[in-house]
Amino acid sequence: AVLTGTNGAIGPALALRRARKELKMTTRITRIEGERASEMVLKLEGVVTVADAKLLEEICEDIRRELDHSITIDLSGVNYLGSRSAEVIRRLRTMPGLSIEGAHLFVQQIIESDGNHHE
Repeated sequence: AVLTGTNGAIGPALALRRARKELKMTTRITRIEGERASEMVLKLEGVVTVADAKLLEEICEDIRRELDHSITIDLSGVNYLGSRSAEVIRRLRTMPGLSIEGAHLFVQQIIESDGNHHE
């Protein structure tokens, strides 16, 4: 995953160190300024692999723990999401203070499915 931010950093240094080790990821995760100071928007673009989704989950956990910000995950730039990646996104939806928006119909259907389909 490629992590970028409007201020040059996405937040927790731990998440950045982990991301730099994962050079084969195919998802761009960009921090966008939220409407409120205590809000962080993470925009995903590309194909979300299972490794990308797990990295996103770690980033969200770090943000909640270290900054206690609400998090919005913008999926409007996601082209594909497999069923195993969708499992991670479904888990993220249960995190307090986290919302998911902008998913295209195909991506939304995968997230909403019961997870019994194979990739």
